[in-house]
Amino acid sequence: MRHSHLQHQHSAETVIAANIAGRLNQAQKDANRLSLAAKNLSVIAHRIGGQAAGLRTLSEFYDEFALRSIRLSEQINRLSAEISRSSVKAWRQHQLELCLEYALSQTDDVKAHTGLVSQCLQRSLLQSATLRQHSQTFRRQLHQSLADLAGFMQTIKVIAVNSRIEAAQLSAYQAQLKDLSASIDNNTNAIMSHLDFCQRELRELHDHD
Repeated sequence: MRHSHLQHQHSAETVIAANIAGRLNQAQKDANRLSLAAKNLSVIAHRIGGQAAGLRTLSEFYDEFALRSIRLSEQINRLSAEISRSSVKAWRQHQLELCLEYALSQTDDVKAHTGLVSQCLQRSLLQSATLRQHSQTFRRQLHQSLADLAGFMQTIKVIAVNSRIEAAQLSAYQAQLKDLSASIDNNTNAIMSHLDFCQRELRELHDHD
């Protein structure tokens, strides 16, 4: 029963880590588009001049948080890859333990139970425990990184509200500013959707423990 549970856990961990990495790749592309929209907003604000000083400052905040989001997405992808690699190593270690346990079960020789096979099994069990600790560390880091990225997105949403207030005072540029605002909103919402998915997947991973 224990072996069946561990095999299922390793499989689930590998699949979920791959799912998270896939969604974060998409989030990274959305963050790149968000950064581009922020730069375009900054260009328009500079073109307008003094009237758009507030909008120019907000566009710089947009770009800063977009770039932070890109870097954090890359970090999350690395963590997901580490979790996947750790899970594969744990699965291989578990297969070795099964073979060693089977070998011990096939003999009544006391020397076998205290000799090389038994020692190998003990080392393998210790290695498995170490891999589990590494996996748990990566998961905690992943959970925190996803929370940080969600915080960035919430900040961008607040900046978006202020940007619309500033843009409302620049009637001559309403069409351009409206398009950029829509682009920023769409990309921010897309990233939030990816994050929600990743956080659900991570919760599911904890449920398999």
